[in-house]
Amino acid sequence: APMKALTSIRTDGDKIEIVDQLLLPHTTQYIEVKTIEDAHSAIKTMRIRGAPAIASLAALAFAADLSSGLQTSADYLMSPEALKAHVEPILAYLYTARPTAVNLGTAIRELTAVLESRIKAGKDAKTICEALIATAHRVADEDVGRNKQMAQLGGDWLAERRQKNGASGEGLNVLTVCNTGSLATSGYGTALGLITYLHETGKLGTAFFTQTAPYHQGSRCDAWMLAHGSTRLTVYCQTDRAGA
Repeated sequence: APMKALTSIRTDGDKIEIVDQLLLPHTTQYIEVKTIEDAHSAIKTMRIRGAPAIASLAALAFAADLSSGLQTSADYLMSPEALKAHVEPILAYLYTARPTAVNLGTAIRELTAVLESRIKAGKDAKTICEALIATAHRVADEDVGRNKQMAQLGGDWLAERRQKNGASGEGLNVLTVCNTGSLATSGYGTALGLITYLHETGKLGTAFFTQTAPYHQGSRCDAWMLAHGSTRLTVYCQTDRAGA
């Protein structure tokens, strides 16, 4: 049976809420992200983790800020130059929340490219603003389909590989490291998405997962997601910090 849909971010119009991942798995609490500063803080304090999820939150907060400006006819909509002066510092600030999150950097560059190309094309500030909002929402949504396709390709490959070695393609025991599920992405997950796919297709035996520093997010977040799917699961505990 399909796992229940889980996500680190939920929206209602421009209202944004995230699961506070520091409280999982024992407490599931959503907190509202009302401002750019709230988004920056949530990313920096690791209340939201995973490069795709981080990029999604930053993009949604950015879109909500511009949407508010459109509704109130903000001064920065008076000219493309004024809009640029408003947008560029916001994007630079969001990037500082987690410079190592690859998807965040990619999203910032994509939004900057849209801004610059529309200005170069002579578009007015309102049109540019609308294009930025649309791009930000696409950034927040686009990796779900990729994740599902990747999970299917990986899951089928793993089952076929086992069958070629003379074993059954079912009852597969899979180990994953760190937080790679729907909480870390825009939905479904990457490595944990493969495990989800195997579970949904009846090929999964037991999911093994490990903890990761600094907040054991690998164990806590994966436990929460796997338990929601009624998956057989076992945690491997790290007993030393060799090389740390």
